[in-house]
Amino acid sequence: MRWRPVLLTVGGGALYGICNHVLGAISLPGSAVITVRPQILFPQLVGLLGGPWAGLLAGGFGNLLGDILNGHGGTYWNWCIANGMLGGMTGWLRFRAGQTISTIAAFSRFFLALLGIHTIALLFACTTHFAIFSGTTLRETLLDWCLPAILSNVLLTFLLLPAVLLVLKYLQPTLEVGLGLLMLYVLVGCMVAAGVTGAAALTWTMGNASELRAVDAETLVRLRERVTLDLFRITGAAALLLVVVGFFASLRIAYAILTPIRSIMKAVDGLRRGEPWRRETLDPVASRQDELGTMARLLQDMGDQVRDRETELTRQLEVLRREADSKEVHRRVAEIAESDYFKSLQAQAAELRRKRHESR
Repeated sequence: MRWRPVLLTVGGGALYGICNHVLGAISLPGSAVITVRPQILFPQLVGLLGGPWAGLLAGGFGNLLGDILNGHGGTYWNWCIANGMLGGMTGWLRFRAGQTISTIAAFSRFFLALLGIHTIALLFACTTHFAIFSGTTLRETLLDWCLPAILSNVLLTFLLLPAVLLVLKYLQPTLEVGLGLLMLYVLVGCMVAAGVTGAAALTWTMGNASELRAVDAETLVRLRERVTLDLFRITGAAALLLVVVGFFASLRIAYAILTPIRSIMKAVDGLRRGEPWRRETLDPVASRQDELGTMARLLQDMGDQVRDRETELTRQLEVLRREADSKEVHRRVAEIAESDYFKSLQAQAAELRRKRHESR
């Protein structure tokens, strides 16, 4: 549909801008400048559904609209470009990765690439903000702005995007993808729970620490925000590290589990299509001492039985064919012998023999 990218760009950008305005007051714990933005999915989805240009325009236009509604106008144009980069590169990733994701390898590549896209876009926004607007040191820009923004955006994307992609059928509900999703949600969920628990424990400790009772309220608030932000950075970075490690671990697990399953499926499909049975193709799986090895050995026995029965049936069919051919020959001979033409030939032959005998 020709108008689909246009509609996605306008609609997605408008929703993104409105959500930026409405949810702009939800700041990341411990940070006054970084907000929690689940709406970050909009430019990425527009890019996935409408292509790179649609994602680029939706991200840039949506961020600009949100800034205008918040009273900033076009001051922070670098963040508009960064949001456009996020949507555009995600759309480009869709065309590079293919129309659907059905394997754990493709799943891992896709989400690791999303991590890289978020990192590139936010590094651009934060470094240009430091270079143009200054007001902070480079260290503060990277640690207090860039890193928390990357962590929050990536964690929200990893939590929300897979469910949407399953509904859109971009993620196929295969065993491999299910394994990747399970790993992703378990790791991120555990780290989010650890972060929330740590923040709650920190709040309780600081509220009950006798050493801090003499500190004035304003200093205590700043200290709590600083420690909370540090805690978020640590837990968030640990979560992303575990997710990355988990992707590679899931690849290994999927390879160990799914490779023998594919071998078994290939052997069963060969039996179904009547291909020559080769028992040795399952030897690597049959040598295992687990359930998959047992399944492969049972399949080998079944394949041998099918092959033997097929051989016996072929032999019996050949015997029946020969018997049928012999009976057919006898039947045709009998038909010829009983025909009037054959009887006429017999009479003529007898007459010739009689005349030859008389001539002697």
